Amino acid sequence: MHFLNKNNIYFIIKEIKHEIKNISWPNKKEINQSTLIIMIILLLTSLVLWIIDSIFTYIISNIL
Repeated sequence: MHFLNKNNIYFIIKEIKHEIKNISWPNKKEINQSTLIIMIILLLTSLVLWIIDSIFTYIISNIL
């Protein structure tokens, strides 16, 4: 493993620090908006699945 020599490790650590500084963290408003959107999508998906399940349950119970 000659690629993990001392110089390469320092270079990798330097690059990681540089990339960490470039991270753009969301603010509180963006987090709240994203959470709300996810909750709405989850609710709508659950509703659609419940409706489909109810339809299939009704059909199967009337066939049998």
